[in-house]
Amino acid sequence: MTLEQSKEKIEQALDLYGDMLMRVCLSMLGNRYDAEEIVQETFISYMTHSGKFREEEHEKAWLLRVAVNKSKNFLRKNRRRIHINLDDIKEVVAAEEKQEQMAEILQLPSPIKAAVHLHYYEGYTCKEIGAIVGSSEAAVKKRLQRGREMLKDILENGGTL
Repeated sequence: MTLEQSKEKIEQALDLYGDMLMRVCLSMLGNRYDAEEIVQETFISYMTHSGKFREEEHEKAWLLRVAVNKSKNFLRKNRRRIHINLDDIKEVVAAEEKQEQMAEILQLPSPIKAAVHLHYYEGYTCKEIGAIVGSSEAAVKKRLQRGREMLKDILENGGTL
């Protein structure tokens, strides 16, 4: 592959998946700057990836898995209290209703937050989410169940866990 073809491939992937990866990273990290850094690192990994993708969905799943893993590693490395800047979320999520939902979802613990976001916002099945985050389908189903219960508690308690 020539340099021009490689550059075109990366630009195409950025156009197709950049916003989705940003939303996933932002929902996991709660900070726009950290999310941008992880998305950038994900695309660096993409540029250096030597394998071929069978199809577009395989490429998308690979990028999601890399972004989720890099986000988890970032959180593990930087064991600090995540500050959630709602202004950053407003820039990424356009609709006001989605902003309120996202603010509530950001209060969930990371594994549950990732499962809820990937299922309800990105439309992945439990099996696909399991493959992306490295968990079993049953674990993802349980995280979704716990997420729904926690969100119900948040809504009943006026917006806080």
